[in-house]
Amino acid sequence: MSAGKYITLDDSLIEQVQQISLIPSEVHEEFLRMSVALIQGAEVTDEIQNLAGTIGVKQDNLTSLLHSAGAILWEFIKGSPSDPSIVSATLRQVGVPSELADKFSTCYRNNKRSLGALKSVLDISHPRFTNLSWRVDMELARRNLSVTTTPKFQLRLDLQLPTGSETESRSIESMHLQSDYANMKRLQKELQLAVDELGSTHCQRITRYIT
Repeated sequence: MSAGKYITLDDSLIEQVQQISLIPSEVHEEFLRMSVALIQGAEVTDEIQNLAGTIGVKQDNLTSLLHSAGAILWEFIKGSPSDPSIVSATLRQVGVPSELADKFSTCYRNNKRSLGALKSVLDISHPRFTNLSWRVDMELARRNLSVTTTPKFQLRLDLQLPTGSETESRSIESMHLQSDYANMKRLQKELQLAVDELGSTHCQRITRYIT
C-alpha cells in the first residue's frame, strides 16, 4: 500500500502492524516508547521483561513486536510527512484500530526530530561504495631472473567520503588493491555469504532501520 509520496507499506509491514494491534491499549504509550528506545540503541531488556509479564506474553514475542513497531515508525521517519495525521490515517487504512493509530501518530510527532537526526547521521557518517574496477596483470619476463608466471588482480575501489552535512557534496577517494586468485575466490565467497544473509529475517528487520 502506498501513502502518497511519504511511505509504502509492503505486505510484511502490514502483517506486522496487524500483530501490534493485539497489544492491550493501556500499554500502547509505554510500548511505543520502548520501540523508539530500541531504534536508538538503548538497553531495555529489563523493561521488556517487565512489560511482557504485565500483559502476559512471551518476552521473545514482545521483542519481535517492538522491532515491528520500530520498522513501521522508521518507514514514516524515512518518508517524513509534515502532517502527523498522515501516520494515523495510513495505519487505519490497513486495519489498525483508531486508538493505536493515533498513538503511533503522537509517537511520530514527538520523536520525529530525534529519529530524523539519527537517520541523517546514519546517512552521512560512512563512506559509500561508488564503483569497483579491475584488471589482470601478468609478468612475462624479468632480466637475468627466472619468473613463475602468476596473474595478479589490480583492483580500484571508489568511495564517496562522508561529509559534515546532507547538503555538502561528497568527495571521491580511490583505494588501489592487489590480489591473487586465491584471495579473489575468498572475496567472492565472503560477498556471497553477505548477500545470502540479507535474506534472513533478522537482517531484513535491521535493514529497515538503517535505510
